Amino acid sequence: MLSGPGLVLALQCLKVFTTLCTEKEETD
Repeated sequence: MLSGPGLVLALQCLKVFTTLCTEKEETD
């Protein structure tokens, strides 16, 4: 499994992706 910076980066990307999807749904 990923660990350290790799895991943090993956979580950050996931958060951004989820936020963008949520904003799109709210806007639409």
